[in-house]
Amino acid sequence: MPHKMIPHSVRLSEEDSDFIAKLRVPGAVSPSEKIRAIIKERRDRSQRGATYEGLLLSSEEILLPIIHRLKTKELDNKEHSELMSLFMEWLLEATSYIAFEMSEDKQNLVDVERGIMERLSRVMNGALRLGVTPNAPCYDPQIIRDHISDTLELTALIQSQLDKESLNA
Repeated sequence: MPHKMIPHSVRLSEEDSDFIAKLRVPGAVSPSEKIRAIIKERRDRSQRGATYEGLLLSSEEILLPIIHRLKTKELDNKEHSELMSLFMEWLLEATSYIAFEMSEDKQNLVDVERGIMERLSRVMNGALRLGVTPNAPCYDPQIIRDHISDTLELTALIQSQLDKESLNA
């Protein structure tokens, strides 16, 4: 059974009215249809709640237009970057994770920190794997090797410290 439509009168500024007129909403042509679509979108977003899946969907809504622009530019330029793909995937997941974890009443921030470190470790390892070959699958094949020396220096210092600590133990 279709929902009963209740009429509402709304006064809009000229700027908002122009916005609604120019807004492209699939399946909506009239201002009323567009306003109903905006309300539905907002209602759907609020009903998702603070679940991880809902926050992932919200993050996708924000990041997918950026990812689509990136993929379109890659297609136009006949280029691809595994580094960009790795970063965008990480950004989507990391944003969703921290939003979910901080929406809960977390008593143990150590667990949140551990989750963040796990995600950072995955993206760092992915970037380091791109440096295994001399020609990383990036727009600039040398970019990984050009920036990896600082990381290697830091890991050598950490390893040296760990070796000293294990000798003293």
